[in-house]
Amino acid sequence: METENIHQHIFEFEVNEESKGQLQGLSQWMQISAITAFISLALSLISTVYTYVKYSAFFGFRSAFGGFEMIKLLLSTVISIILNLMLIQAAANIKKGLALTDQGYFNLGLSKMATYFKIMGILIIVVLSLIVVAFFFALLMRF
Repeated sequence: METENIHQHIFEFEVNEESKGQLQGLSQWMQISAITAFISLALSLISTVYTYVKYSAFFGFRSAFGGFEMIKLLLSTVISIILNLMLIQAAANIKKGLALTDQGYFNLGLSKMATYFKIMGILIIVVLSLIVVAFFFALLMRF
C-alpha cells in the first residue's frame, strides 16, 4: 500500500511557473528551428535546381549525375518536410497543453518531440555509417 503511494507521487508532478516558462521557450525555439529548416530547404531546392539546369546545358539530360542528384533532392526534401512538420506539431501541442493545462496535448507534444529526436538520431547514425563506408571504399580504391 505504501509502495503504491510512493510510485503515484513519483509519477505525478506539476509544472510550476518556472518550468512552464522554460517549456514555452523550448516550444518557441522548436518552431523557429523548423521554420528556419523550411527556409533552408527552399534555398537548397532552388540551388540544386539551378545547378541541375546549368549543368544539363553542358552535359545534357542523360547525365547519371543529374538523375542521382534529383533522387537525392527528392528524398532529402521529403524527409526534411516530414521531420520539420513533426517538430512544428510537437511545439504547437506543447504550447497548447501548457496554455490549456491539458495533459493530453502536452503528452502528444512530448511524444512527437521524442519521435523527432529518435528519427534524427537514426538518420545521423546511417549517414555517419555511409560516410565511414565511403571513406574505407575510397581508401581501398587507391591501392
